[in-house]
Amino acid sequence: LDGTLIDSLYDKFTKYRDGLSDFNISEINIFDGAKELIQKLKDDGHQVLIVSDSHPKYVNKISGEIFKVECLSLAYKPAIDKIENFIKEKSLNKLETSRSRIFLIGDHAVDITTARKLGIPSVHIIHETNYNPEVWAFTQKVGPTFSCRNFDDLYKYSKDVLKYEGVIKPLGGKGGEDIYFTEKRNLRNNLKALLKQGPILIQSYIPNSGDKRIILLDGEPIAWYLRVANEGEFLNNIHAGGRPVQCDLTERDKKIIEAVKPKLKKYGMTFAGIDILGNYLSEMNTENPGGTVRADKLGNFNSKEKVIEFLEKKRKK
Repeated sequence: LDGTLIDSLYDKFTKYRDGLSDFNISEINIFDGAKELIQKLKDDGHQVLIVSDSHPKYVNKISGEIFKVECLSLAYKPAIDKIENFIKEKSLNKLETSRSRIFLIGDHAVDITTARKLGIPSVHIIHETNYNPEVWAFTQKVGPTFSCRNFDDLYKYSKDVLKYEGVIKPLGGKGGEDIYFTEKRNLRNNLKALLKQGPILIQSYIPNSGDKRIILLDGEPIAWYLRVANEGEFLNNIHAGGRPVQCDLTERDKKIIEAVKPKLKKYGMTFAGIDILGNYLSEMNTENPGGTVRADKLGNFNSKEKVIEFLEKKRKK
């Protein structure tokens, strides 16, 4: 719903999404073509259901009054069991015998993950407003990065811009899965395979001695450690065989933190993890940033206690 059909990922809508305040339906910004898309799907014989992790009062009102479809409100996503039961309850066919006839449309990596866990195809929608350059484009801190789902554009970028010296991975990937060099001999096959999963993120390869994970609480670093690849390999991710190593923050790290801090605070991203590769910000994790346990074991940061103390202070306020 939010970010896919309606343009509502702004602070002023938070109280509505959380069910803390009522709203007038005229306040909701509908993406161009969203109502037409739903109607076209209905006209083509599809049964349309909306799944959202916003408050039921908010989701029910928008789904019913604007899009005229049934909906499910979740406390969180992916919540696979609840979604499966919802589809079974509303569908004329059993989910087990009709997965090939069900598909999910979403705007976020979590939506892609949800579809994968359900075992159904997904369509990834990208709206320009979902990728606000004010939030994500720290060009002076980030290496050359390009996201696309068109084979010809990806191949051309790999060849002409990166000179076959880059890295590709699925936009919704995690844990070092399906990450490849853009070397010429395997590029075509790797691109075609990854495009089946959705949009691809392509970056220049940054020589490094490890991938630094820094945990930020309210914009301040509270724990950090280095992930180092095994000898002869290039993936630093722990789930891909990398090992955690104790490290220090450099002046460059601190400058990157200062650059992202005001944006994280502005958009309410209180608990986040940033990854620094070489001298560049390579990734921001704002949904479920891991690493506190490993960092605490290596550096005695007591990050869990800091998070709890922070939350208690917020609650008292």
